[in-house]
Amino acid sequence: MAKKNIFNIGIILIAIILVTMIGYRYATAETESLEFSGPNIYRAIYAYEIMNERGFEVNLVFEGKWTDTGENAQGTGTVLKGEEGTFTIKYREQEITVGGPTSGKEHIAAGSIKLEPAHSAVVKLGLTARSSDSLDMLVKELDTLAETLVSDIHNTGISGSIMLDSETLLKPTILQEIDNILGPGNEVEFYETGLVFSINNADTKDLAEIANMLRLNNIEIAKAATSRMTVLVRADEQIDKTEDELSANVPETANVYSLKIIKKSVQ
Repeated sequence: MAKKNIFNIGIILIAIILVTMIGYRYATAETESLEFSGPNIYRAIYAYEIMNERGFEVNLVFEGKWTDTGENAQGTGTVLKGEEGTFTIKYREQEITVGGPTSGKEHIAAGSIKLEPAHSAVVKLGLTARSSDSLDMLVKELDTLAETLVSDIHNTGISGSIMLDSETLLKPTILQEIDNILGPGNEVEFYETGLVFSINNADTKDLAEIANMLRLNNIEIAKAATSRMTVLVRADEQIDKTEDELSANVPETANVYSLKIIKKSVQ
């Protein structure tokens, strides 16, 4: 009887080990391919967080159903945010949410999800605090710096704080317009004579659009100042130069304190 019990326990242990190995292999395959079943949306969000931390803009390919109509849904959108089992993406110029197959509150209940890096590589720069005469000038400085490093720029991402001093008294009504331009993950503090942007997920095109919006509203900016910033120069093609070679192209006046090339969205 004792031998039989030991034999049964052995079979159970082997079965547990096999199930664990199969589950681990399946999970690893998902992470490596960046293709996930809907129920594994939390794992997809974890993979996105890694890609985002490395400086990559990410597209999400989804298949599932619209939760309001039950109709089939499939498409591709740019990820704006991923948290708590939900992706927020920009899809056909609108923000929508994507959740797992049992989702009710999101726009899409996804049966499958695939993450795709939107570009090939990133040059990640650390910049010291700086000031410019206007927001337009700041954008021009950042874009010029990016162009000295990468010829095929996908976009130039920014992270940090930007303070604007205004010569015109500001009205709170401009906050909604700025929020619409910046999107999720960014915050704006309003003062009658200035604005403070806390930016985590925006790029220089967004800043240029804000500068144009302020100009159209006859708002004159007297000064733009920043905290230390991280600038992500995203390249459509792989970068064949070394970090030392790129650093040699950076003018001293740019005040870059760190430079790193990131060639893989996950590792």
